Formats: sequence, C-alpha cells, structure tokens
Amino acid sequence: MSLQKTRGILLRVLPFNDKNRIAKIYTEHFGLRTFIVSASSSKTSRQKTALLQPLQPIWLETSFIETNKLCRLGEISTSGSINYAMQHHTKRSILLFLNEVLYKCLREEQADEPLFNYILESINYLEKTEKKCNNYHLVFLMQMCHFLGFMPVCNYSNYHKYFYYREGLFDSFKSDNIMMDEEQSRLFAQLIQLDFDNMETLELHTNARNKLLENILFYYNQHLPSFKDIKSLEILAEVHAV
Repeated sequence: MSLQKTRGILLRVLPFNDKNRIAKIYTEHFGLRTFIVSASSSKTSRQKTALLQPLQPIWLETSFIETNKLCRLGEISTSGSINYAMQHHTKRSILLFLNEVLYKCLREEQADEPLFNYILESINYLEKTEKKCNNYHLVFLMQMCHFLGFMPVCNYSNYHKYFYYREGLFDSFKSDNIMMDEEQSRLFAQLIQLDFDNMETLELHTNARNKLLENILFYYNQHLPSFKDIKSLEILAEVHAV
C-alpha cells in the first residue's frame, strides 16, 4: 500500500489509550480525517506530538483505506509556522477561537481545496501581519461563508436596511422572521465587503464588535444546524476588551 502525501491543518488531539492518541486533521486532498498517533516516549513520537498544535499547518504522509476511517499517521513536518501568533496574546486568542469554530464547521470527508487554501492562507496571514487584528476573526468568518455555501447577499441600502439571517439578505421591512437590528445590519453590510487588507477600516467599539461576532455565529447556526455554542467566545471577548 503506497503512502500518500498531503498538506493538513491540525484541529484537535484527543487521548485514545495508553499508547496512542487521536488527531483530527483537515487535509487538502482528503478533507477531514481522523488519525492514530503514537503516544510513546520515543524521540520520534515526542517530535511528532510537538508538531500537533491547534491550527498548525503540516505536511503528512499516510495510507488510506476507503472503508477504514481511522488512519495511521506517518511522517509529518511543518508547512508553515504559527510560532509568532501563539506568542502574541491577541493572535493566540483568535487562533484558539477559530480552531473551535473550524472543528465544529468542518465535517466533510472529501477534498475541498478552495476552502483548505483559504484557511491555510488566512492562518499564514495572521502569523505574518503587523496590522491590528481586532477585526480579523470577523473578516475570516464572513469570507469563509463563501466557501461554505451561504455567503450573504450584499444588497444593503437605505431602503434595504434589515438583515434576515435565514434568507441571507437585506430587506426593507420588519417582520416576525429572525433579523438583525438596523445598526448591526449596517455594520454587517460593511463587513461583507472587507478583506484582511482593509479590515482596519471598520471602526468598532468593543461592545459593537462583540455583538457583531455573536450575530455572525448566529448566522452560522441558522445555516449549519450542527453548529453549537463556542466556548472560547468569552475568552476572545475579554482579550479584545483589554
């Protein structure tokens, strides 16, 4: 059985037994996969485990059997660094938050290379940028909607000024359907048009930013029924309040 090499992004490592751990890795060529990782005290195992950090980009080798969802992880090496981001208080909190979001969003055991590349490039951007990152996670979540298939329609105007979560667009009247208030709808419309290069242009005070994030997560929940509460949300809010 030949080994196959692919890039991956580590999402989670869980205990399995005394000798092994379970690693959830989102891969470029095979989608989300579950791997067995040796937890022995050997030098090779310790080096491999040291690379398995949340959202660490890696190269990995493995052999896949279509009917077997549990794969043995072979050789791994880094394909990018998150060392600087993990040492930066705000960036580290963002990475931990996005790690939890991605773990709850990514479920497909099939390749989605555009989505993989978007996530990987976004992680690399966070590692390298010297810009303020207060809006980074908002832009990341909004732009990822495009790859997940529910990007909001940007039809905001003075007439269409209420955003409807389920419909994914702005409308002109209030109704019993689930919608954002007028001010948050205005900010949401601005956010839709941003990318990482101009994310600083959206000026938000802490309460408005936290509320906007809650609204984005609620929007995710309306389009991904399995998407549940994010435990790291409070930590992220506290960091940005400092």
